Amino acid sequence: MSSPFARGKYEESTKHTYFLPHHISQLENARPTVLFGSRGSGKTTLLRSLDWQERFENPTLRHQLGNDPFRGRFIGVYTKLSGHACKSVDFLHASQTPLEGMIFGFYLDLLSIELIAAAVSGLISDGILTGQTGRMEQSVADHFVSNWGDLLEWSNLPPCRTVLDVGEASSQIRKKIERSAQQSIDPKELADQIRIPAFGEFAKSVSVQLGEACNSCGFGTNGTENSWHFKICLDEAEVLSDRQQLVVNTLIRMASNPLFPVVSYVSRPTDLSQTLIPRLTLQKADLQQISLDDQTLSGFAELAEGVATVRCQQELDDESVRFTLNASLGKLNLNRLVGDLLRNSENPAASELQLLAEKFSVEWGIGDDEEESPPYYEAFIADRLKLSPPNPSEFKSKRRQESAEFRKKMVVAYLAICKHLLKRNVRFAFAEMVLGVSDGCIRDFLSQLHQIFIEKFPSASRTDLRQFLCTSVSPTDQDKAIRRASEQKRDSIPRSGVLRPVQVGRLIRGLAEVTAMLQNRIPTEHRGGFIEYGIFQLRGGTQNERREATRLVRDAAEAGFLRLTGADDHADPLEGFRVHSSLAPAFGFSYRGAYYSTPLDIATFHQILQSRDDSELAEIAKRLASGRSQQDDPQRLLFPVEEEIEGSEP
Repeated sequence: MSSPFARGKYEESTKHTYFLPHHISQLENARPTVLFGSRGSGKTTLLRSLDWQERFENPTLRHQLGNDPFRGRFIGVYTKLSGHACKSVDFLHASQTPLEGMIFGFYLDLLSIELIAAAVSGLISDGILTGQTGRMEQSVADHFVSNWGDLLEWSNLPPCRTVLDVGEASSQIRKKIERSAQQSIDPKELADQIRIPAFGEFAKSVSVQLGEACNSCGFGTNGTENSWHFKICLDEAEVLSDRQQLVVNTLIRMASNPLFPVVSYVSRPTDLSQTLIPRLTLQKADLQQISLDDQTLSGFAELAEGVATVRCQQELDDESVRFTLNASLGKLNLNRLVGDLLRNSENPAASELQLLAEKFSVEWGIGDDEEESPPYYEAFIADRLKLSPPNPSEFKSKRRQESAEFRKKMVVAYLAICKHLLKRNVRFAFAEMVLGVSDGCIRDFLSQLHQIFIEKFPSASRTDLRQFLCTSVSPTDQDKAIRRASEQKRDSIPRSGVLRPVQVGRLIRGLAEVTAMLQNRIPTEHRGGFIEYGIFQLRGGTQNERREATRLVRDAAEAGFLRLTGADDHADPLEGFRVHSSLAPAFGFSYRGAYYSTPLDIATFHQILQSRDDSELAEIAKRLASGRSQQDDPQRLLFPVEEEIEGSEP
């Protein structure tokens, strides 16, 4: 048996399992939809789960659907835009006239009908669509010949007699448009040869006939009075040019029953409002927008546990087993991690912190029955910020208030303790840290879980898997595995598919080291706090410099190495980006990422990109971290810059 968590990208797997999050109910609605999510967030799995054939044939998906593969009364089809010749027809959009956009819109219409007709034909041949199918097919074919016969003549195709013929004809016409583009035929010449329909007209005309045909035949016992609709799922739409995106915006705006597009992107397009029709814009009310990167921690935890559970169930062929984060990884306990560091440290600071924790327990009223471990990080915060313990009369109320404040600062305090003890590596363990490091990416979560599983059970047997599901892995084993997963991701940049891997690698390493340096420092007085810096805001630069920087930052974010933090749909990426939390164990910054801004001037940005080696990159990072900390008078350094290069314990 191999680890059930080791499978990577959907397209690289041969055995697919499904866990459907709450987003599926939105995707099943009869509305145009756009789906955003960085790589590894589950977009392809969600879109694939809408495909009729996958719903009908995949046992885990069918089980998730309650054995009703056609719930929602729709027939979905899936395709990757990157697999079609979007670039080969892109020259058709070189000018700003409507004709070029209409040709690409027609191209996408043909692709939609090609896939939908093939789906309906498959339902007929599989005996799922029943009734007077022969009459139905003839009706669809006759309508196609009557309304679009000129396209058949242009492509030298015979008249259609079946639904499959309609799909094949649409495919041949689409491919002839591709060949015309490859031969650099002028768009006006192409328009002279064939009638170019208005936006969405072709798909609307044919899909209405296909929808009526499905309604007339029904789906056996599943038939209801509601009409059927179609979903064309277009994955990896980030390959579209800006001009092509306007075409897709127009098609979404013009979409109507029974055909609705579902389009996925790794990040929000630059413009999701403009269309190619004058004075017609795409409003938020015209479509559903779903972001997989904006999940709450509890929502992501539910998804993570669900995905891990169905994988374990399939591996063990046992639907009764369950994966739960707390059972396998344990609840977060930073003081336990600190305690482990103290026991293994010969640094005098370890004894000092031990005494501080004992004193804090007495003065702040923390008994042994309240905490599993001594209050190390609370004592450290109180000591460094000169906090006074509560008076006996206000013990409970003050204790609750301060406890909440301590929790806000606990992660950076933990990082500072590691630095104070001269520990080279920050330890990572427990369920909440694994979720935080995953940063909303289910692929990163599975990567960590895979490493944790094989760290504890190298043989990866079924017996091992059952034991993994009911016993907690030690923090030491978790730390080794989580760090390994993080380092593997850090080292994967050259193979990740980013357009400029060398520059992206330098940028990520430089910003990650700055983030770690900033978060490892705390004030010596109560005039600030333990701050999780690291949301970078690029300042200065010419228009061309900022345009190039935007491309680089977007590319790194889409590949899962950065996270954009702008809440607004049209936010400038350079106004807020941080290093992805999955890299925190490799560099030693907070598993929660960053929450506070850090200005980054364009000159330093270029210095990072042009650095010659890791040593030079580290010096640049040190200067940037030192400059940021010293700019804010309330955030004075705990450690001088010189201390950053002193020796440390492993």
